[in-house]
Amino acid sequence: MSFLKKPLVAFLICVIVVCASSVISVHAKLDRKCEAITENFSAAGGIADQLGTVCTAGSGIVQLAESYGLETAEAGDLCKALRYSVSTASPSTLARLYSIVLGQFNDLEASLRRAELSEKDAALLESYSAELKAAQSAISTDSYNSLVSGFLRDKLGSFGTGVARLCGVELPEKFA
Repeated sequence: MSFLKKPLVAFLICVIVVCASSVISVHAKLDRKCEAITENFSAAGGIADQLGTVCTAGSGIVQLAESYGLETAEAGDLCKALRYSVSTASPSTLARLYSIVLGQFNDLEASLRRAELSEKDAALLESYSAELKAAQSAISTDSYNSLVSGFLRDKLGSFGTGVARLCGVELPEKFA
């Protein structure tokens, strides 16, 4: 143990111990706070829940469009991808997919409105469209993005965010 008597070795060991304890402390404190914010994303009525509503209404529009011979393969595949990604993908990835899916649904809806629909199918389209718009409105007014922004800006700041990333903390992402 004579190597511990050398000042350089003692200094390096101190630096390693301080860095390791800092990483552990940052994880212990920030992981709980980050989890609390990300739970808002998938809470009942939260963005993830509304994405499920988007998929349900969109699936109805796709089925209706199929019955009128419109091309629906891409919209259907994207809808399935969004539905399955809700539990696994990051919010930023989901936001990009959501935007693409909405474009597909809007195109199908516009095509259906130009078609000669039966009264029953026109009522179905209005119902699906209303569900889709309600979910879009709920997503756009959800407080998740402001929670993430406030946490990253006010609680951590740019230095704290950098330290957290350096320590390997998984910070919440915006749905944008």
